[in-house]
Amino acid sequence: MIRLFTALYHEAQPFIEEFSMIRDESCRPFQRFISGDGNLSLLVTGTGAVRCAAAVSFDMSKSLSADDLLINIGTAGCSRELADEGSLFIIDKIMSSEGLRDLYPDMLIDLSGTGIGEAHVMSYPRPVENIPEGTLADMESYAFFESASIFTGPHRIMVLKVISDHGDTGSLNGNNLSGLTGRFIPLIRALNGKESLSGSKEEEISFPEGLYMTEYMKNRYRELIRYAKTEGTDVNKLIDDMRCEGLIPASDKRRSAEALSELERRIIS
Repeated sequence: MIRLFTALYHEAQPFIEEFSMIRDESCRPFQRFISGDGNLSLLVTGTGAVRCAAAVSFDMSKSLSADDLLINIGTAGCSRELADEGSLFIIDKIMSSEGLRDLYPDMLIDLSGTGIGEAHVMSYPRPVENIPEGTLADMESYAFFESASIFTGPHRIMVLKVISDHGDTGSLNGNNLSGLTGRFIPLIRALNGKESLSGSKEEEISFPEGLYMTEYMKNRYRELIRYAKTEGTDVNKLIDDMRCEGLIPASDKRRSAEALSELERRIIS
């Protein structure tokens, strides 16, 4: 499952509409939405570090699969010199204005050609007007990543930010926010295995014989294949090695999941 987290409902709205998500009434006091196929969930956390951390912990305590991908999508500010409003970024380093240790998401996908850049973000306890050059500024990234890291590895956590302002947040409204975060819809479609990052039909990928692959596992395998290609890794050789070691074929879904996790370890090591 892909688990999306936004601070505000307006940031969530484009994904709720695009993926025909319905409200999960069992998750009060938080607003949680589920897609019809069950492959996507979205939780509105509320603004600020405390609310974000509580929401992530709440969602993870309900259920968590080793295949799940946790994604924070939201807006951020930056200096005018760094980027224009509407620019998209995947975060590769998360810093805290309170001097806590830096955090590093471990990206597994190739975003070249998508128009999505890489950037650092600094999380503050409240909105800031004077944003340091070279970094984005938000309120939730640090709390999100630190909380999510309790439950899964950094390669299953992603932080996506779209530039909403240059420290002048007074002009933002709900329509602005929805229009900005909605720019990530093509990426979420691709991560969900519906289409390629370029918008064309997803290239045909053959799955290893001898593994019982659920839809979640297939999406995870596609993600690993994309990453392996960017790194020049020969996945077929890794799979052949695992066959020689008796890890493939697997006798059931549990052993298949274990084999896929081992393949992932070998690809990203």
